[in-house]
Amino acid sequence: MTERSLADTRVAPDFIVIGAMRAGTTSIYEWLRSSGRVSLPDMKETDFFLTEENWSKGNDWLKARYNNLSLPMGDISPNYTKRDVWPTVSQRIHQTNPDAKLIFIVRDPVARAVSQYQMMSGMGLVPSNVENFLELDDGPHITDTSKYAWQLEPYLEYWSIEDIHIVDFSELKSDPFKTVNDILTFIGVEPLVEGFDVTKANASDSVNALPGWWGAFRASKFGTSLRARTPRKLINRAKQLVSNSSKTVTLNPISPEVKSELEELLRQDIEKFRRMTGRDFSNWSV
Repeated sequence: MTERSLADTRVAPDFIVIGAMRAGTTSIYEWLRSSGRVSLPDMKETDFFLTEENWSKGNDWLKARYNNLSLPMGDISPNYTKRDVWPTVSQRIHQTNPDAKLIFIVRDPVARAVSQYQMMSGMGLVPSNVENFLELDDGPHITDTSKYAWQLEPYLEYWSIEDIHIVDFSELKSDPFKTVNDILTFIGVEPLVEGFDVTKANASDSVNALPGWWGAFRASKFGTSLRARTPRKLINRAKQLVSNSSKTVTLNPISPEVKSELEELLRQDIEKFRRMTGRDFSNWSV
């Protein structure tokens, strides 16, 4: 068999970044793509393991998203650790490739939840003029996404914690080169020997840079379909143009009382996550 035909018979994906939302998955996507060591779809989030529409198309549909089947194929979606919405993701991943390498990027759980709310409010998906976003219909979902131990429990039915590479957002920010090389080593490919351009991360994707209509369009069926067919560099360029021509959205500050309530809601789970991973995450607020 030739190298190409061997690649054609391989199951995708070889590795998966399963989350978390607002923890740096876009940066990791851009940096891994620029490394030349792995193959990633032009669409950052295929969401193959989420929607029945994509899942029903089978593994051949997913493999068709990749331009180079001779490299390790990756799939990145922060939605893969939104257990309250999509509880069967871990089962589907294991069914597709039980040997897939998993990467979970985490962030101070309070800061992550606040960032998710601010992103959603900045895009017009939830009200921004509320005193306590935890009381919104989406409040429990935002909180649950920061419950990292709870999110990992379904994966631990199929993988051990040692088989899941945990990345702290603070490490990604302080030393992106080492973070990317650690991921490459975990995947089983040769690490980079030189640095890379950290500006390749999508700097225009800030929560207050894009107008509300962009979020609604992105979430629409047409927007999702268009993103699946549009090269990433064109998407980034469009977002930059839109953000440059839009008025900056002023985000309401989160009160200390709401942050304290959020800390209490998350404390038990994060203590369990520390025991689960054997890491102290001493820089976190809870």
